[in-house]
Amino acid sequence: MTLLIFTENPSPRLDYAAGYLLGELLGLKIRITYDATEFRRATGPRLNYSSREFPGVPGMVPHELLYRKGKGKTDIHVEKNEGIPCFFRTSESGPLPYDLLASTFWMISRYEEYRPETTDEHGRFPAAASLAYRHGFLGMPVVSYWSELLAGVLRRDFPEIGFRKPAAAFLATLDIDIAWAYKYRRWWRVLGASVKDLTTWQPDVFAERLLVLTGFREDPYDVYEWLEGIHRKFDRNPVYFFLVGDYGRHDKNISPLHPAMIHLIRDRMSNARVGLHPSFHAAGTPGVFRKEKNRLEKITGKPVISSRQHYLKISFPDTFRMLEEAGVRYDFSLGFPEEPGFRAGTAVPFRFYDLAREKPGRLTLVPMTLMDGTLCEYLHLKPEQAMSIIHRLLDEVKSRGGNFVSLWHNHSLSERGLWKGWRKVYTELMEAGSKLAHDQISQEQ
Repeated sequence: MTLLIFTENPSPRLDYAAGYLLGELLGLKIRITYDATEFRRATGPRLNYSSREFPGVPGMVPHELLYRKGKGKTDIHVEKNEGIPCFFRTSESGPLPYDLLASTFWMISRYEEYRPETTDEHGRFPAAASLAYRHGFLGMPVVSYWSELLAGVLRRDFPEIGFRKPAAAFLATLDIDIAWAYKYRRWWRVLGASVKDLTTWQPDVFAERLLVLTGFREDPYDVYEWLEGIHRKFDRNPVYFFLVGDYGRHDKNISPLHPAMIHLIRDRMSNARVGLHPSFHAAGTPGVFRKEKNRLEKITGKPVISSRQHYLKISFPDTFRMLEEAGVRYDFSLGFPEEPGFRAGTAVPFRFYDLAREKPGRLTLVPMTLMDGTLCEYLHLKPEQAMSIIHRLLDEVKSRGGNFVSLWHNHSLSERGLWKGWRKVYTELMEAGSKLAHDQISQEQ
């Protein structure tokens, strides 16, 4: 069914926001008109997005945001409407007192992340600076809630209108930053690490290293067979993101040229999908990113179309322009490392919008819901405490639709140190995720 929208001025931002809120989240076809006479004479479902009045037609007074260009200062006052956080109030009364289209644009364009005033030690936009965190709705896919508010108003005036909610799905993803803790490293790194173990009084680590290297113990990060068994048991089709960059301060994986690393990547391809985990150095260096992408493609023999930034280090719009220009189609970086939830207010993938160029790009952003390190290393939760957060977020996705995307690392399943007991959490997560449908992301890899 087609929804006719009236507005007085064309706007690429309006096209983008309406296409997502009404198209992707409500399943409607939309058509925008600037002809008031055509709109008045139409008889089907309509939405008035202007300051004019059309009796019998629901209206939403526009906020100036959708008619601006670039990034400007925007004052936001968050209120509650039927218990749902809302902002951009544009009228004092009526069923739609907030501009939900402008609010949607603000959230999914990540407007607040362009030239942020605050960044952390890695240059990342912190969760604590986000509107959603400051006003307590980071754990809600608030854009989906807005779509439901809008659907209710449209249904009252046009009871014949039909909506289609996005399917709920689950996607397990794993970042392989360090494929093995001890094995397959160059001899001088092994020697240096062993000396450090002894000089810093870590005899247990030295002993474990020696046992692994002499074949008397399995490498603690080698959890791949265990993972394969869990994924097979719960019918999961995960995505592995491999770091294949050169060795550096923040990039300590095994050499991508080592036969064991090549075999691991190719072996994962038989039961999973493979994407690129760009090195920390590649985050702001397109030439390095292309080198690593080409390196992974040479190993897999397939185009690399999916990527997730190491350290979740992203910068709007530069990171996503770099990915687009290199031919990446899906990015999975959009989540906060220090807090779980919905960074863009949604679990439903959407296209990157370039504010500087005022147009949507080709790249699809797949929001990440939850990371292992967030629960254990940032929030300092015990395994049993983590499950309550996981189930709450799963319930949100189940109710509102979209992809619950989990991010895990092989080292967090090693059952060592802080990570003792976390295999049980992963197993319970896979079991809970299996009750949702398979992910909706392309299966082309």
